[in-house]
This record gives sequence, structure tokens and C-alpha cells, in this order.
Amino acid sequence: MKKVLFAIAALLTVASTFSAQAASKGFNKKNIYLGGSAGFTSTSVKVPDGVGGTGSTDASSFKIIADFGYDLDKKNSIGLQVGYLSGLASMGSFDNVNISDLLWSVAGIAADQRKGNNNISGLRIAPFVRHTLVSNKTFDLFVDAVVGFEMFKTKTSGDDGNGAIVDQGTKANLVEIIIRPGFSFKLTKDLKFVTRFGSAGYQSIKSKTFTGNQNNDGPEISRFGFSASSGSLLFGFEYHF
Repeated sequence: MKKVLFAIAALLTVASTFSAQAASKGFNKKNIYLGGSAGFTSTSVKVPDGVGGTGSTDASSFKIIADFGYDLDKKNSIGLQVGYLSGLASMGSFDNVNISDLLWSVAGIAADQRKGNNNISGLRIAPFVRHTLVSNKTFDLFVDAVVGFEMFKTKTSGDDGNGAIVDQGTKANLVEIIIRPGFSFKLTKDLKFVTRFGSAGYQSIKSKTFTGNQNNDGPEISRFGFSASSGSLLFGFEYHF
């Protein structure tokens, strides 16, 4: 937890320094930009006889994220991401394969989410600092330093052991400190197509399981990792005023 707090403090210090520099130059509404990104994956699981059931499950996972940013100068900007996530996309920016195994007792699923049975959804808030590495008339290559906060829940309905049907599942809070590279392609003077790919950094997840109104402490997970899979891709647009 100390590492998480240190990383958050470091990012806020950098953002405050950049903001102070921008304030000394005066606020310029032309430096504001708004954007939106989306990511999508689909999973199909076929379960053989005798292995936890039979049949197959098709499901999907997606992210919808809005960006609010301010260009401090030609190379640096600060911003905030706010988004809604569904399926294993709710569990941060890293590759889902390893974390879905770790969170088997949390999510209780093999697919992204089982339709009509087990649903995972979450909200994301993530301040970031962006530095542009390369820029020309056609594209920009940048890297975002992000502190992400996510609150997600997996919920299903089941028998409480006494014949009554109750909601049960897990509520969890995720904190991640990550670096995300990306490209932006200049479609017009003000409009850019943006893609982010991969993540590297640290995640911490704390969870609580619930059955009806009863809550119990669940697994706590910390992990370092790097992801460059399709599940970590985000595509979107930015409009610069």
C-alpha cells in the first residue's frame, strides 16, 4: 500500500508542477481537449462433460472511457479518464488471462461474463500525465502515466442453503499505477484518432464477498505485469479546441 501511495503522490507532484507552469502562462481554452475511447473482447468457452458442467458460453467484455485533458505545452498534458467497464475488462488494464485465474474465487467464471448468470461491471476514474515523445504533421507517439481507481462488482443469484434465492458475489476495489504508450493520428487540424496499446505497472485489488446482506473479506491481490494483448487495446478520438 505504501508503494501505491508513493506512486500516487509522485504523479500528483508532477501534475501539480506542470499545472503551476501552465497557470503562470495563463489559462487558454484552446488547450482543452475532449476524447472518448472504447475497447472490446469476446470469449467463447466450451466445457467438456465432467468438468464443471457441459455446453458452451459466449460472452463479451468492453470498456467505454471519456477523456478530459489540458495541453500544458506542445509535449505535456494532464487529464482525467472516467469510464464504465463490463466483463473482465473491469479488472484493470493488464492481460486478463493471469488475473482471471487469480480471481477465480472472486469472479467465479471462465468466460468474460456469463449471460444471465454472472455479471461483472465497474466504474473507472484515472488521472494521468501525458508526455509526447515524437510529433510531426501526421501522428504523435506518446506515453501516459496513469493512476487508475476502479470499483467493480460480480453478482449472480444462488441458493442460500435454506432454499431461498439471494444475490451473491464480490465487490472489489482496484488501484493501478501504469504506463501506457499510444499513437494519435491527425485527421484534421482539431480531430485526432487515438489508439493506446499495452500496459506496464502495478495493480492492487482488495475484495469482499457477499451473500444477501452478509459480507466477508475476500482475496487480496498485488501484481506487477506487462500486457500487450488485444484486451488492452483502446481506440478512440480526441477533439482539441
